[in-house]
Amino acid sequence: MKCLRIQGSVKALALVAVGLTFSVMGYGESSTSAAAPAGASTATAAPVAPTSKMFGTIDLRAEYYNGTNMFDTSNYVQMGYQFNPNFLMSWYQGFDTNLDNAVLGNQPADGINGVLDQGFLRTRVNKIWESSDKTLAFNYENRIYVPTWRNDYAANNITQIYNAFKLVKKVSEVVSLTGVFVVKPEIFRTAGTPEFGPNAAWENRYYFIADFNITSKLSLDLPLLVYQTKYRQYGSSAKSGNWGYLVYAWPELDYAFDDNFTVGLAYVTGNMVKSDLSDFTFDEAIKNATWQLAFTVNL
Repeated sequence: MKCLRIQGSVKALALVAVGLTFSVMGYGESSTSAAAPAGASTATAAPVAPTSKMFGTIDLRAEYYNGTNMFDTSNYVQMGYQFNPNFLMSWYQGFDTNLDNAVLGNQPADGINGVLDQGFLRTRVNKIWESSDKTLAFNYENRIYVPTWRNDYAANNITQIYNAFKLVKKVSEVVSLTGVFVVKPEIFRTAGTPEFGPNAAWENRYYFIADFNITSKLSLDLPLLVYQTKYRQYGSSAKSGNWGYLVYAWPELDYAFDDNFTVGLAYVTGNMVKSDLSDFTFDEAIKNATWQLAFTVNL
């Protein structure tokens, strides 16, 4: 899944919002056995798969925005190291390109017009706690953002520190449910800018995700994502010093050809509520939705 950008479109927010883990091929350490003592069995033991290895992901997504003639791509690459199956560190870097008539970096695109999106150092610690029947687990994820995205450094961002606390319930071999609570302080050099208005001081996120393994190759993710952002005091903007809200859905249907190549179709809605939570905006959410055709390669 591609996550989750801030202070812009839902597509931008979703892009950082949502974080996805892929199992990938890599390499690990090997060991040499001592000679067997006289009289002992010389049968060869089955090889043990290494638990530490390099991993990487390339995710390319062609996007179409409802009600417009805008096409672009929203992509990321990720490279990291798995110390063991439950402890992984990686660098995630988003990047976008124009396909037709897109606006990238707040400027109309001309040609490919590739631009960097958000980048962060990502640490995942899985199964900090697990139930005795192994159907319920508590996981943690940390991200330390670097302002590689034009909108971040133009808003004088220094960093954002993302802390996600995840509870994963395996209901059956087909269905899994995940609840995520995110706490994300955001550090800026200034309270705001004329271009973007007040900067965020703090963001809470709440993810509610249902995953369905329809077959061994076909899967469906149904996430509902809620963002709650506290803004700094700056200027006369309505959001100055107030909370702003974003609620959207990002369903995705994926087909895995093998362990290394997956194709998916995703639909990212617009905001389903007004920023001040005064009303629902379902019509606008559909009008401002984005279709994505995703190609994911595990390295």
